[in-house]
Amino acid sequence: MGGAGISVAIPLLMAQFQKSETDATQVLTLNFLFLSIGNIFWVPVAMKFGKRFSLLSSMAMQAGMLAWTAATPSFNGLLAARCLQGFAAAAGESIVPEIVADTTFVHQRGAMMSIYVVLISGGSAVGPLIAGFMTSSTAETWRSFSWLCCGVAIFNLVLILFLFPESNFDRPEFDLTVDQLRTLHHQHASKEADQTSSEERLEDVPEASSIPADYTISTPSIIEIMQPISYNVNVNFLKAFIEPVKLLVHPSVLWGILSYAVTLSPQVILM
Repeated sequence: MGGAGISVAIPLLMAQFQKSETDATQVLTLNFLFLSIGNIFWVPVAMKFGKRFSLLSSMAMQAGMLAWTAATPSFNGLLAARCLQGFAAAAGESIVPEIVADTTFVHQRGAMMSIYVVLISGGSAVGPLIAGFMTSSTAETWRSFSWLCCGVAIFNLVLILFLFPESNFDRPEFDLTVDQLRTLHHQHASKEADQTSSEERLEDVPEASSIPADYTISTPSIIEIMQPISYNVNVNFLKAFIEPVKLLVHPSVLWGILSYAVTLSPQVILM
């Protein structure tokens, strides 16, 4: 909402800062540019320090940049604030789909991602509507809208702080030998043979006693949930930056990038 909303104030920016239309529209183009660049940064940060830390940091940064946008007296300051605000907003685009994958089953992810896409797309549409009303009805025009977005960002920061626990989880993997798998299979086959046809058939899963108990599941305390950082010693920060670049050699990844760019570019142009 904060990124696209200011598009309706381009004529006012041209008059207030004595800039051409090309210069004034940079508050949009540079914002979207850094919105794309930020994804390269926030994903490795989320892998190393946790998704909770990434969202808290990015939302706090957004609130600060929106306040700077509303208060800056110069056009260069406005451009700088817009660039950093776009960079901070990138966390919402890249990390939220990972949170969906962490917290939902495979058959639920399509519905959850649909809701996410509708909401994030709706913000780009609702933002200019609200900004248009505030620009024409308030004394501070586009600055009032920036203050509103700053307040929304602070509200989101509070919600994330108290309602979003860390979703990163390293699930242990058990390496069972062929003999162990055969033993488990024969055990389950024998148990099924002993059951009568009138009994309900339970799902064919190993019993807890047959699986190595290398970890226990416990409910975290409030203090553990409220911790802002979940440091992962198993993640190489530099490698986490490089790994996504390797995916560019895959045609399916390039096709996804191209499809997203073709779909998004008309919306950017219309703004």
